[in-house]
Amino acid sequence: MIVSLTFDVDCQTYTGDATRPMPDELDVAMRALGPVFERHPEWRATWLLRIDPAIDFFAAQVRLLRKLIDRGHGVGWHYHGPIKKIGQFAQVARNRGLDLSRVGFGRGSNQVMRVLAEAGFSIDSTAMPRPAYPWTRRGVDWTTTPERPYRPSVADYRVPGSPSLPILEVPISCTVVAAPGDGQQVVRYLNPAYRPEIFRKSAEAWLGRHSQLVTITHPYEICDGPGHGLLAFDVAAFEQNVAAIERLSGGCEFVTLADLPLQQPLEVASG
Repeated sequence: MIVSLTFDVDCQTYTGDATRPMPDELDVAMRALGPVFERHPEWRATWLLRIDPAIDFFAAQVRLLRKLIDRGHGVGWHYHGPIKKIGQFAQVARNRGLDLSRVGFGRGSNQVMRVLAEAGFSIDSTAMPRPAYPWTRRGVDWTTTPERPYRPSVADYRVPGSPSLPILEVPISCTVVAAPGDGQQVVRYLNPAYRPEIFRKSAEAWLGRHSQLVTITHPYEICDGPGHGLLAFDVAAFEQNVAAIERLSGGCEFVTLADLPLQQPLEVASG
């Protein structure tokens, strides 16, 4: 089993009814997560940092990012601005040496994927293969997308095809996750910040059907937070859930998104 832990550093925190700015989110999270990664040096992750009209988090955290890279972690770009400016900030991110991307809120389009490919990004991990729901925001639509990595079709970024774009789309792993209060079966991304009793069931279902796993966590989700039916807001729960991945898979290798295409066996969909 190949596992890629990823973190979207949004520079915000959840207060129970809304999000609030938290410019030092990575620093706050690493004070909690640092000991976890020290206990488990084989657990490597990819950290996707915001660079957009609102904030340049990469520039603000160069020293901390260098420490992460020295420990074998990966760093990429997380965009949260208007789509009309994505090309401008894609170039800024590339100038910083970043070639991994994830667009906020799962937003995708043929234009977005073409901009990323033309800017020289080698890997994008925005796709969330799941049904469309009434609460889905900002035009997210990955309903036709495969669960495995693929080269996006020029005609439709959501599926593989020929001709294809010179970028690898690595979907976030999504499966049925039963949260308290659900009135229907809901497919969600796999997040080790979930309550362990919820995460275990969903992870076990995924691991029984796949050879690779891409998780997503927001750093503030492992810090102390308000009561929540799905999120634990507890770094100990995160550690317990990642350990469960190791145990349930019978052994796994943790890789960054940059290393994922080099692993075998790698499932790459073809047209």
